[in-house]
Amino acid sequence: MKARAFVSRVLNVKNIAPDIRKICLSFPSDFSFDAGQYISIKIPSQNPIRRSYSIFSKPSDKDSIEICFKRILNGPGTSFLFSLKPNDKVEFFGPLGAFKVDTNLMRKNLICISAGTGVVPFRSIILNLLESGFDKNIILLSGHKDENSAINYNEFKELESKFSNFKYYPALSEFNKEHVQDIVKKVVKKDFDGDFYLCGKLEMIEEVVEILNKIGFEEDRIHLESYN
Repeated sequence: MKARAFVSRVLNVKNIAPDIRKICLSFPSDFSFDAGQYISIKIPSQNPIRRSYSIFSKPSDKDSIEICFKRILNGPGTSFLFSLKPNDKVEFFGPLGAFKVDTNLMRKNLICISAGTGVVPFRSIILNLLESGFDKNIILLSGHKDENSAINYNEFKELESKFSNFKYYPALSEFNKEHVQDIVKKVVKKDFDGDFYLCGKLEMIEEVVEILNKIGFEEDRIHLESYN
């Protein structure tokens, strides 16, 4: 799928957690993407730059493209995005990225591990898999400060009650003093038959990879998407 330039407009904006916002963009008629991919948004300035944001919605949602992001102090990307209002124009390039689940190649089950906004591409991936009738086990381990900052906490809980093959384990550091690394140690067993997908800051990813390696999982079963 070749990346191209598109122009979209803002349909609506919504704050979904402290300093975390979701923006719905109009879906260009000739745009398509795979769950887990991202778009690169043009940030207007004297010297225009681009910033990358994972797609929050699933590919079958043709009414809008959703992105979800955290405000970064003095960050040009999120400063621009937090200033957007309905009907504002947004230019982006995409789809981009290879952080995708190939159901033809993956093993029996899937464990997704994230912290903070690293859960954003997993929402797209998980919704897409469940919608398509995927019947293997999907486990989401996600680290946040508390329930209020946990992106789509209630939605993942509802999915867990609706689909017997989906399990959600949030690590809420200010509530139970646990980070996602602690949940990994508790949940992941040596006999797990499947692949791991990790998304978040590099420090968290490196620590989780080290944990998985010590348990005995080879690098070819661990797929990474890091950001700084």
